[in-house]
Amino acid sequence: MQKYAEKGITTVHYESGETFSIESVPRRDIVAGVNKLNADIIIEQCKALVTNLVYVDQHLGARTRNEYMKHNYEAHADWQGKVHMIEGSNERFPNLRS
Repeated sequence: MQKYAEKGITTVHYESGETFSIESVPRRDIVAGVNKLNADIIIEQCKALVTNLVYVDQHLGARTRNEYMKHNYEAHADWQGKVHMIEGSNERFPNLRS
């Protein structure tokens, strides 16, 4: 405990083996929480407007798939810039959550 009292906690170690700085963990969690809340509000607004189709915008720098990616790394470019269905799916429009 003396070591922590002198140096402080500098990193967070997860069971997955990943390590992050103590500053980045709360920021990442807050940003992710705000983004999820915003997305949930938009979905509820779409339901209130009785629409089932949504356009997912796209931006430069979206993560893409390549041979250097970690297996759990989500590629955002795969589903951006397309129309998705909130409920269900068909040949033309994939399901938003999938």
